[in-house]
Amino acid sequence: MSNYQDALASYQTALDLDSQHRAAHIGAGKCFGEMEKWDEALSCFEKACSIDKRSPAVNTGLAVALFRLGRREESAKAAKRAFSRVGNDPSCAHDLGQLYLNDLDMPAKAVPLLTIDLVNNPHSPEHLNQLVTAITRSDDGLENARALAALAHVNMELAMAVTDAAHLASSDSHRAAQQSARLVGIAQAAPDGPVYQLKIALERASPPIWRRVVVPGDLSLCFLHSVIQSVMEWDGDHMHVFRISGLDVGDLEYAEGEWDLIDEFDVTVADAAMASKGKFRYIYDFGDNWMHYITVEKTFPRQDGVTYPVCTGGRRACPLDDCGGIHGDYSFLEALADPDSEEHDRAVEWFGKDFDPEAFDVDAADAALDWIRKAPCRIPQDT
Repeated sequence: MSNYQDALASYQTALDLDSQHRAAHIGAGKCFGEMEKWDEALSCFEKACSIDKRSPAVNTGLAVALFRLGRREESAKAAKRAFSRVGNDPSCAHDLGQLYLNDLDMPAKAVPLLTIDLVNNPHSPEHLNQLVTAITRSDDGLENARALAALAHVNMELAMAVTDAAHLASSDSHRAAQQSARLVGIAQAAPDGPVYQLKIALERASPPIWRRVVVPGDLSLCFLHSVIQSVMEWDGDHMHVFRISGLDVGDLEYAEGEWDLIDEFDVTVADAAMASKGKFRYIYDFGDNWMHYITVEKTFPRQDGVTYPVCTGGRRACPLDDCGGIHGDYSFLEALADPDSEEHDRAVEWFGKDFDPEAFDVDAADAALDWIRKAPCRIPQDT
């Protein structure tokens, strides 16, 4: 952190001498980004944009900051501006390519950017693997061919390495698709089998936000979804998916396009635990992108007189739906605690004046599971 603070001080010195110093605004924005202070980062990039709105570096910084703040559409527009001029500044190809690949989920756009990035870093296995990932995820064969041809023109050996790795990755993906059926029923969970103690933690929440639940091994993931929604107090108005060892498991009703989605009704907690070696993810609301890490802490025999699932612990209140992700939640909480904030009234309307972010009631969380305890939530057994 001190290194970033020192760098920020240097950039501020430059700006004191010249408030129109575009590079200093960009550098400060990148420092704030590394510190996860995205509002401050955005402010820096906006000032740089007022100086040079066509700069690919400026627009890349804007795109990244806007995405981190939950403003996806604006992020995509800034990324498009950067993309159109990245040839003028190849140094931003890496960050822009990563944004398209990992955040905006537009791998075809990432391919030419990560090709430029690899040309600039030809000895980096990490950069090569990122391009291979983009190529295998892209459905634009023509763009892939163009990128490989351009790479071959510059470095034939590197192009061959990418081509070989992409073929290998594609065959691995095909094999994974063939094996995905092995996720279903691999644990052969029984109605009288052990129960699983799970810790469900919200990614990037600081201080931590988590819940601990005990669920039957034969509980289907469609009902584990309901368990998570209930104990975290989500509204359930958005799409979700479980990510288990590279496989996506969810509600087939909402599967779109060529998304290879395994039906969550067919997979049990025991299946997920075995396939993932006890660690998998649950993503809720693909806009706010609430990532939950699920860890199997232990398994043990069912206790007489206990009806599962049960909630046994947790910490802190969950954010509200549609608040803009974790950074949006932080911004609302800061405004709620500051009566002088311009956003205070809006935050009070959103959360309520008595909202306590530190509150968690384990009894209330457990009571929220009553309806699931009474539901036929296991996978039907063949007769």
